Amino acid sequence: MDKLKTIFIYLTPFILLVIALFISIGPDFYRLRITPAGKTFPLVHNHITDYYYYLSLMHQGYEGNWLLTSRMTPEEFKPVFAQTFFALLGHIARVFHLSLVTVYFISRIVSAVLLMLVVILVVRKLFEKKRHIILACLLVFFSTSFWTISYSSGHFSISQFLSFWTRMDTILRTTYLPHHILSTTLGLLSIWFLGESLDKRGIKNTILAGICGSLGGFIYFASMANIIGGVAIAFIIFFIPIVMRQKRFLTFLPHFFIYFAICSMAFFYLLGLARTTFPWSTYTTAGERFTFGFFVREYIGGLGPTLILTILGIPAILSDKKWLPKLLFGWVIFPFIGLLFISRIFWQFADIYYLEAASYIPLGILSVYGWKTLEVKVFKKIRGSSVILTIVLLLYFVPPIITSFQTELARYSPYYYNLYIPNEALDGIKWLDTYTPKESVVLAGGYFGAIIPAFSHDRVVYGHPANTYRSAEKSETVNLFFAQNDVNKAAQIIKRYNVSYIFYGPDTDPPNEKFLNGLGISQAYVNNIIKIFKVIQ
Repeated sequence: MDKLKTIFIYLTPFILLVIALFISIGPDFYRLRITPAGKTFPLVHNHITDYYYYLSLMHQGYEGNWLLTSRMTPEEFKPVFAQTFFALLGHIARVFHLSLVTVYFISRIVSAVLLMLVVILVVRKLFEKKRHIILACLLVFFSTSFWTISYSSGHFSISQFLSFWTRMDTILRTTYLPHHILSTTLGLLSIWFLGESLDKRGIKNTILAGICGSLGGFIYFASMANIIGGVAIAFIIFFIPIVMRQKRFLTFLPHFFIYFAICSMAFFYLLGLARTTFPWSTYTTAGERFTFGFFVREYIGGLGPTLILTILGIPAILSDKKWLPKLLFGWVIFPFIGLLFISRIFWQFADIYYLEAASYIPLGILSVYGWKTLEVKVFKKIRGSSVILTIVLLLYFVPPIITSFQTELARYSPYYYNLYIPNEALDGIKWLDTYTPKESVVLAGGYFGAIIPAFSHDRVVYGHPANTYRSAEKSETVNLFFAQNDVNKAAQIIKRYNVSYIFYGPDTDPPNEKFLNGLGISQAYVNNIIKIFKVIQ
């Protein structure tokens, strides 16, 4: 019996991992189940146009490319070595004869499992007692923000702080955006290796830390920027005072120098890329386009109870002889520095970047220090206090998790034809991929303009608000053309953007024969849902 109990305790973190994973992908299976007959649900789980943009990058990898560009715009910009994570997924899909949708979905699961395994690795490094290891995993995998109850129209509802941001949502964050998750995983590994190098003075681990950090920054710079910023904060407020007092400054300084030097390689590369051509040049304006203007108190509310436990544990964190807790604490602090100072001085480093810090990870781990403090100083003489406190905390997490799950189930209606795509529309896009010259320009409506590059090798006039060059202008152009009331302007649009095919789908009015006859085009493909016309040069 004792042996079974021991095995169960050792397996508990992995059981929690599986539960968190299935809760996160549960809505995807529900949406698959409610897919109407004659339609396909391509496992959309995030912002719709972003999702199809990722698939369009994967499609380029599927074709054998490692250098990528945007096909959401008619202009041909030079492909570069960027967003290589998606190129790799495309290559994997081709090698294993899998659909892009399937490979993307698998990548969500794999990246989530990798992150949670690294979390387990870290907490086993920091804590000796099994209950503390289990608690840390529980808090990282299931912690929520603070929440409030409101009453309206005869119904009670639960609302969380910053619920609009996916990385703050317990249900979604587990498998949301595989490149974000993988970047965070590499970032966590990087500070784990750095902590090892500082504890043992091993330069090998420092180099490994830098390599992990650089790869994480290359895959997704925002997640890794918060972690590197956290290391810098830890260096300033913890390491400098300690090593100066102990007169061992030169012992530790090379480790930080090597770490920052290697990590910065990815950021310098991306910065240089942002000074080149579209769509990579949009990195410099992302802060301006995605600023939400929330208050710091709202960010604190979004962090939830684990922030309180971490604050209670600060003395224990500082007294721990290992360096890793201090690095994790720097990770927690940096977004506050960013929101209070950096984003107010440098507009290009807006609040969106600090929401990508994934602070729930260091907070969930460091909460255990606060928990241990409560055990020793408050609940030491109360029998079963740890169990009671755990149950109370879990009960607090359950309502917002349920609310989030219910919201996610109802998020995508099966009547949205850019989410539940008619099979005949996909047949038309497959025809484009099979019978049109590579990178032909297709003029399509606003919804299918995003879908066509995801499932074919063609470009579109307008497909994405950020990854279409001069997107506002192109969006107006598309609307003007499909209004079908000005043949002369329509002809100018075709010529200006070198359009080869015109795609009429559910997001456009039916083709007007009189209008089309004036353009000199011919019907190339037709079924019950869509009509494709070829422009006669």
